[in-house]
Amino acid sequence: MSEEIIVVEEEIVEMDTAVTPAETSRRLVMAGIGAAVVVGGAVKARISRLRSMEADETEPEAESPQPRRLPNPVNSLLVRLNVPTKTDIDALNDQVSALLDKIEALQELEEQRPSTSVIGAPENQGIERLGD
Repeated sequence: MSEEIIVVEEEIVEMDTAVTPAETSRRLVMAGIGAAVVVGGAVKARISRLRSMEADETEPEAESPQPRRLPNPVNSLLVRLNVPTKTDIDALNDQVSALLDKIEALQELEEQRPSTSVIGAPENQGIERLGD
């Protein structure tokens, strides 16, 4: 029996997984610059919004009877979900009360009016007899 010798050659590839301190520092600086750009844009938008609100407040108060509120996330969420506010509910209650008053007034008028039967009226007596 002859012995066969199998030679397996392995290639060892060294991967440079270690990041140098200079590369880490560069990445941190780039991330900081990117964060500053994003925050700077948000700050500019907020400043312009506050300036426009400030300009609106300099107008006479007679035009807007309700005080202006700064927007908050809860109020904007309620507006998006179309949830009625307290003022909306109060306005609806006032409308319902007015309609109930009108219904009561009409019911009182109906009770005061003498009831007349169309069939029992003297001019319609002939119609009853024709149907028999």
